[in-house]
Amino acid sequence: MSNFSCKPCFDFTTEAFSFASSAIDPLRIHKDPTQILELSKDELDWKEQDAKVSSYPIVRLFSAVGTGGDAFILDVAQIVSNILNVEITSDQVFSRTSSKGNYTSARIGPIQVNTPEQVILIFRAFKSDKRVKWCS
Repeated sequence: MSNFSCKPCFDFTTEAFSFASSAIDPLRIHKDPTQILELSKDELDWKEQDAKVSSYPIVRLFSAVGTGGDAFILDVAQIVSNILNVEITSDQVFSRTSSKGNYTSARIGPIQVNTPEQVILIFRAFKSDKRVKWCS
């Protein structure tokens, strides 16, 4: 993936989240980014634990395992790029295919995250993709 580049696209992100989360009531995301992010109980618990160990901004990695090969890797990188509103470079994208070739692991980073809400939005987007089997 030597020519890899993800450019941020805020409008795409808000539309994708609105569509992807519309069927999951507790994970509803509003189109207006100035509205307060509504958190589920699990997300509130995570945010509470995260506050004990993280001080934002932080630099971290995002990982997802799923199906779909190269398209999956690009989509995972695009999610991170869109939510963080940054360009992802090829040296920030690492991937590996499982021994049987059924799954692909995509790791994005290291990359700066400014708020815990950005982490929550990235994981929501990962979980809304039916190809994702695991993420961290």
